Amino acid sequence: MFLFQIRSLALCDYLDHHFGENINLNIVADKLNLTPRYLSSIFKEKTNINFSQYLNNLRVERVKELLVNVDLRIQDLATQVGYPIVNSFIRMFKHRYRLTPREYRKRHAGDNPFISSSHG
Repeated sequence: MFLFQIRSLALCDYLDHHFGENINLNIVADKLNLTPRYLSSIFKEKTNINFSQYLNNLRVERVKELLVNVDLRIQDLATQVGYPIVNSFIRMFKHRYRLTPREYRKRHAGDNPFISSSHG
């Protein structure tokens, strides 16, 4: 159990610093010298969320911050947080928030004079 606590700290640290990269369960399991099946199982047991949901949550929370604070195109933001296919990102974002990233930006960045609503 103690070993998993150490590894879970390493896992969270790794994900927090690398979520924008092309990572997945297999890559992370390899970095931690675990099998993907074991990592998936223990991760779900300890967090009550599966690995990909956790990774997507990290990514989408970061992109929400970026949408209202950084004046970059939505395509560039999606790539920066680990979504190389912008259409998949927009679909996932809209499913989760019932707004497109552009609509989210317009609604939440209204007070930030440095963010242009023309980027999309």
